[in-house]
Amino acid sequence: MVELTRMGLACQDGEACPAFYLTSHGTVVVQGHSVVDPGALAQIRFSPGEDAVEVPLSVLVAAYEHYRAASCT
Repeated sequence: MVELTRMGLACQDGEACPAFYLTSHGTVVVQGHSVVDPGALAQIRFSPGEDAVEVPLSVLVAAYEHYRAASCT
């Protein structure tokens, strides 16, 4: 089973929210809202099994800062 470690801030209201997770095998899982805009999806080349999700930039920045702080210790 893959272990997930949340990177960055927890949801403010205790509910589900967009997030990044570091996996136990060195990849990142992104949780966000599915991109459904046909024009946006047409601009992306997908491999089989891939999908696009959208997350606020602030969530990406928080995840990066969390990763950077953890890597420096």
